[in-house]
Amino acid sequence: MLDRVEAAPDRLRLFDAIPKSGTQTSGEDFLTRINEAVAAERGAPYLIADDFVLGPTRDSGKLAAECLAHRSESRGLRDVLSRTIARHAGRETAGGAALVCYLLFDRRYADHLTAPGRRAAEQAAGALAAFLE
Repeated sequence: MLDRVEAAPDRLRLFDAIPKSGTQTSGEDFLTRINEAVAAERGAPYLIADDFVLGPTRDSGKLAAECLAHRSESRGLRDVLSRTIARHAGRETAGGAALVCYLLFDRRYADHLTAPGRRAAEQAAGALAAFLE
C-alpha cells in the first residue's frame, strides 16, 4: 500500500512530462493541438498538474513494531501473534515491517502514525498554502 502511495507523485510527474516536453519541442500550441484528439477520445483534455508531497517522517513499520513492543501483555491469541510479528519486524526481516503495518491499525498505532504527518504539515503550512493559491 505504501509503495503505491510513494509511487503516485513519480507517476504524475512522468505523465506531466509528456505535455511539458511536447510544448518545449513543438511550441506553445502543442497542448491545444493534442487535446483536440484526446478530448474527443476520452472526454477530457490533458492538464499539467503541479504536485505537493508530504511524506512520512518515520518508517511506519518500525513505528508499528515499537507500538507492539509497548503493548500490555496478555495470554490471548492476539498478544501471541502481535509479539511474534513484532519480533520479526524488529529484526527487519523481509516483509515483516510491512506486515505489521497491514495488521496493526488500532487507535494507539494510528495516533502514533498520524502525529508525525501532522507535524510535517504544520511545518510546511506556508509552502502548502502558497501551493493551494
